[in-house]
Amino acid sequence: MTPPRTRADVRRLLALAPDGSAHGLHAALALLAPPGAASRLRDYAFDRQARPLGADLGGPLFVPVAGGVAPIDERIPAILGAPAVAFADDALPIELLRFRFSPRADDLVALAIAHQPLPMQPGLLAQLAADLGPDPDVLALSVVQCGRVLAWAPHLLEWPIAEEIIAGLLALLDANRPEPLVALAARALAPLAPRGGPLPELIRAQARALVTRAPALARAGAYILGFAEDPAGAMVETFLDGLVAAANVARLADLVAGALHAGDEAAGLALAARVPLDPLAPAFRAALDDPELGALAADALVLIDGAEDLPLPAVPSTPVAAGPLAAVSDDELLAQLDDPALRDDAWCALRDRARRN
Repeated sequence: MTPPRTRADVRRLLALAPDGSAHGLHAALALLAPPGAASRLRDYAFDRQARPLGADLGGPLFVPVAGGVAPIDERIPAILGAPAVAFADDALPIELLRFRFSPRADDLVALAIAHQPLPMQPGLLAQLAADLGPDPDVLALSVVQCGRVLAWAPHLLEWPIAEEIIAGLLALLDANRPEPLVALAARALAPLAPRGGPLPELIRAQARALVTRAPALARAGAYILGFAEDPAGAMVETFLDGLVAAANVARLADLVAGALHAGDEAAGLALAARVPLDPLAPAFRAALDDPELGALAADALVLIDGAEDLPLPAVPSTPVAAGPLAAVSDDELLAQLDDPALRDDAWCALRDRARRN
């Protein structure tokens, strides 16, 4: 593999790594990291206010945002920052316990545990699961984070603690839960779905049952099955996010080629901008001069090996702002969870409030 040199190289490298399986990219990404970046990325992931990094950090791993820079992919802080989380013994570090519910901490916590010696990992995951976090019945921050540990360390499915975590995640795939929480549960479960064994089979079975349910549940089920199965027919559009997260290049290339052939070039090129589809590069280059499609074709070519390193759009920073519900009390927000029209925003406000505090 040619070492990455540009932002396009880094995006390509990460786009080809299915969610939960980018462990092996540490060495390649570390070559591009400025001195001291590991500890700063750890602190970035543990920042409760989700502030940007300092503008002095440069190179292809970062893009400018308001107030500083941000990693070009949300996995970079976890991949490079996890080794900087210091474990003194077989207990979770105080720093991790203090900041584990920060907005960007889930994957950092997961990879930090996955980096520890295998005999320690089940005990560390059990300690993590035992700390239920704030308002666990409402926010479920801990079970989602524990699910991300399993996503990055699926060998832990063999330990009894995994059954409890999977059961908790599956219980979140419910029509009475806020859609953002349902999506987080699906993201934790999806990388586990292709594996063998009773727990992955249970995940697949529940996902299949969801794809005919209400839209939020159908999207969650389709996302999970995008990792585990080869969707076909009219349902395929709902599987796209899962196929992209799973880096299912062969299936996505078929879909994009079909869209281009059917005259739906804009949709095909928009999808091609999310994952490298090298065999279709000639078609993308042919569209560069089209006044309506040229920008989309350029975005798709950024990820093609050997393509010119075209400018990338800036990644927006995601500080945890007070938001329009800042003046609403916790009790009022909890009451709004019973109203389907208000549920999602109320849950996000409660979650962000808990993370800040």
